[in-house]
Amino acid sequence: MRPFSLVLSLALVVLSLASTTSGAGKALATADGEAPDTRADIIELKRTGGDQVMLRFTIVNESAKTFLMGDRMAEPGGNKDFGTVSGVHLLDNTNKKKHFVLRDTEGQCVCSKGLKDIKAKESLNVWARFPAPPDSAQKVTIVIPRFVPVDDVAISR
Repeated sequence: MRPFSLVLSLALVVLSLASTTSGAGKALATADGEAPDTRADIIELKRTGGDQVMLRFTIVNESAKTFLMGDRMAEPGGNKDFGTVSGVHLLDNTNKKKHFVLRDTEGQCVCSKGLKDIKAKESLNVWARFPAPPDSAQKVTIVIPRFVPVDDVAISR
């Protein structure tokens, strides 16, 4: 009986670990990439304190080629934004407004920085903060450079 109990205990541990890790990264929405076999999984879009919105997403590279970050996802014309996701923005269709990534007092984006290229079959978790749209905007469109825009993503609290 003891070997059976040990096997059963190990199986329960494995199942509990699988259930906690699989739900942690479940995507709210997905944006197909311009490059084949790439996508951006939207993990969270949430209002936070200080009239801000936090966006967390994962860039998934399922292709056989490296996904080059460099300035591909940075705000155009900003050399200081190399290796960032500063080009991501939110479209508030309710109020007809575009919300750009927040900047600190030194002009640096309040977003993931120092990002390296994503190797084949790997992914990268990234984030960005934005000024919060008015409460009347319950959903926004998320625009990520090099990916198809994602419409009607609900902003959680």
